[in-house]
Amino acid sequence: MLDRRSVLRRLTGTAAAAWAAPSVLSISRASAATSSGCSNITAFDDGTLQGWSVTGSGAASWQVTTLQSMTGKHAVWFGNATTRDSLHPTINAASYSGGRSSGTLTSATTTVASTDVISFDIRLAIESAPSYDVLRLFIVQGRRRRELWNKTMGGFPVLPHPENPQAQWDLLSTQGAWFTQSATVGTPAGIDLAKPVQFEFDFQTVDQYYNRTEGVFLDNITLPCSPANLATVPLGPSRTSNGVGMPGLPANTVGWEPPGQLTAPSPKRTSTAKP
Repeated sequence: MLDRRSVLRRLTGTAAAAWAAPSVLSISRASAATSSGCSNITAFDDGTLQGWSVTGSGAASWQVTTLQSMTGKHAVWFGNATTRDSLHPTINAASYSGGRSSGTLTSATTTVASTDVISFDIRLAIESAPSYDVLRLFIVQGRRRRELWNKTMGGFPVLPHPENPQAQWDLLSTQGAWFTQSATVGTPAGIDLAKPVQFEFDFQTVDQYYNRTEGVFLDNITLPCSPANLATVPLGPSRTSNGVGMPGLPANTVGWEPPGQLTAPSPKRTSTAKP
């Protein structure tokens, strides 16, 4: 019989022993125009959100940081910059602890086509369980949000969790490296691509346990834009869902609206260490 950790590893991707980070592919301006019309890369290098907006609740949140970056000195991070605990005795360590937290990082409006590609560089260390530390990328139009990508699609390695290596709750980690991820817009249900849309990264811890690893860093977020802002697009292997929900979460069917905050599954778990 498979134990819980084996099941989680099957759900979340390839084990660390078989994992190799995908390479970052550079494509020409002509190729970018063909595949995505044009693109606009947000690298946060001026230390601001550069037109993205943030909402959330709890001690951890989306914020511009110098703790880690793929290029330049800045990236955007879901974390708690004032963390101080037994794993992090000084503040400004990379952690998203401090209780149950959630937050969205939302772009300005833009126009897209079904063949357009969204890409981003990501570094993370969060729980691997599909129903905890839920990380998703949505296309948004008004009150409609449709999932384009989630953490289970990244091919990230699964490791024992440092807070409790014997626990059933493993760690999804890029092991200090950066991944380039991409998702195609496709034809998300209920979204009219003839009208402006936004893109939104949504992270929810769901509960207060096992949140003392580095969290999620994003850099070089590449979105479709007007031809005047044509740029080179770093693309990795395309991984799209176009309306398929994460395991254990509802599928994005017509009329479905994601809740503002997920409810922790039962039975309620506990940690062997203070969160």
